[in-house]
Amino acid sequence: MPVLVEEMFALFRIMKEQGTTILLVEQNVELALSISDRAYIMDNGEIVHQDFAKNLLADKAIQERYCSV
Repeated sequence: MPVLVEEMFALFRIMKEQGTTILLVEQNVELALSISDRAYIMDNGEIVHQDFAKNLLADKAIQERYCSV
């Protein structure tokens, strides 16, 4: 439901601007990272990588291995 996703992310942006911390689990990697400060990648239930979201968006090796971006 793309319209619902857009509405939810609009609300997440507002919450972020207000200083609310959000733990977001989302399969749309690019969209999730676009509003995130930090990101954690889990593989088989273990955190295997963590970084600033902007760094993960720029890291082609991480994208190819984990994110399918």
